Amino acid sequence: MEYALFSRKQGYTNGFPIRFFKTSLIVDENNETEQFVNNSGQEILNKLSNSNISLSIKEQLREICKVYYDWYYYPSNTIILCQLID
Repeated sequence: MEYALFSRKQGYTNGFPIRFFKTSLIVDENNETEQFVNNSGQEILNKLSNSNISLSIKEQLREICKVYYDWYYYPSNTIILCQLID
């Protein structure tokens, strides 16, 4: 599966799509990083040392999370929806 950090947090399931940015893809063939979905880059950095994921993915995550510490981790095909209710 492919993941990325997104500039906005996912909103409500019935929200409307909003503009967002995302980082380059993190290819995780074994879904080792699924545990980090919905976490910010900072939260991921705090959890990385205790995680049992491959070293290459761990290093890739560490580098990207240092830059995008306030972005959120989701599968790359995620469509970010608004957090407000009409």
